[in-house]
Amino acid sequence: MVDYLGPMTANGSWGGTYFSHPFDNDNTNNSFRVNNSVKYQSANYSGLTFGGLYGFSNQAGGFGNNRAYSAGAQYANGPFKIAAAYLQLQNPYSNGSGNTTGSITDTGSAANTIASKVGGTVQTQRTYGVGANYAIGPVTVGGAWTQSRFQFVEGDSTARFNNYEVNARYALTPALALGAAYTYTDVKGYTTGVNNNDHMKFHQFGLQTDYALSKRTDIYAEGVVQLAKQGAEAQVYGTNANSVHGNQVVVTTGIRHRF
Repeated sequence: MVDYLGPMTANGSWGGTYFSHPFDNDNTNNSFRVNNSVKYQSANYSGLTFGGLYGFSNQAGGFGNNRAYSAGAQYANGPFKIAAAYLQLQNPYSNGSGNTTGSITDTGSAANTIASKVGGTVQTQRTYGVGANYAIGPVTVGGAWTQSRFQFVEGDSTARFNNYEVNARYALTPALALGAAYTYTDVKGYTTGVNNNDHMKFHQFGLQTDYALSKRTDIYAEGVVQLAKQGAEAQVYGTNANSVHGNQVVVTTGIRHRF
């Protein structure tokens, strides 16, 4: 998800954390790590690259407790790129020596955040998606679709997140660029807890301007607006606090240096 599909999204390429889909439910922002894992990445075969990862549970007699596996591929041909990926986590809370200890149970991970909001325990997370972008001179346009399913231990219920994103970036000069993104997220099955809704919707808009001072240093300013509908609580990922009014706005600026 991070290596192949993430670069097709705004947050996984030029946008950064605040452009992530709600709760970073598809992990395109790389919000948790996978411990005890082996990973393979292929060479470039005429534009085609692919890879896979397996995170071991390290539990005798509990092979599936707190393990993870994922796979992805990307194809690039001139100005066109397309990618697909899949991620699965199993029983992330059941084994303290497994692959996601200290990471997926952090407050920033989608499984932990969603479990706390619905008052349940995530048994399995399955995430998959596709994305593509195309460069037309100084303009790059793209889009991505991802779906994340969180199956709960309680009642065998499942919350499903569908994320639909379109994004664009325009390089006005070699140093100055403008970016914009919109994501529509549709959530169903959010019903483990007594106060949660079966169907919620999020609309998220983001704008960014970025100026390169050198090859390794740039300054940026950006704004993200999230509109939560049908009783959902707005929470732009990275703020760690939801809005009590159903909408949330984040405006930020900063300087970045790459070492």
